[in-house]
Amino acid sequence: QLLHVEGATNPAIKIEDTSDASYWSTITQEDNDLKITNNGNGSLVFHHNGAERARIQSTGKVGIGTDSPDTILDVRQSSDGAGAEIKIVNTAGTGSSDETVELTAQHTTSEYVGGKIQFFRSGDYSTTGQRQGGIKFYTCDDNSNELTMTMTKQKYVGIGEASPDHKLHLTFAGDADFAGD
Repeated sequence: QLLHVEGATNPAIKIEDTSDASYWSTITQEDNDLKITNNGNGSLVFHHNGAERARIQSTGKVGIGTDSPDTILDVRQSSDGAGAEIKIVNTAGTGSSDETVELTAQHTTSEYVGGKIQFFRSGDYSTTGQRQGGIKFYTCDDNSNELTMTMTKQKYVGIGEASPDHKLHLTFAGDADFAGD
């Protein structure tokens, strides 16, 4: 150990710019939490292997692969021949076939306003060849997400149908209208 900071209540390391006392940062141990504080209005920047890899702006926007994130989470990759990928993994074991990963658009924690995309698995995941998955699309109706479309590994598409068993499986609660040119 080169440096050991110890204290009874919230031990901290403070780094301060002596030419401008309004710029300082701390690393604090608060109970079980490690807290990093940047008192200025600049960004919290993470460098690795000689290059910037990520930053959190004072506005709360997070950039990975960019030093000027445009949205709450902005992930970019510049690599010819490779795609930019975000991986979300449910690490549940093979004992069940109902694990999902979801992207949900909500206004608050209780109001659904945009819908969700659900990536699901089906089949017996303990047996190679039986491992299957699909995608379900939900839209919002009266503050409730309702299944709109399902796509399966068999390339079946269900509109209004959770378990399509045809190439195109349509299920309607009321009158069905079809139009075309």
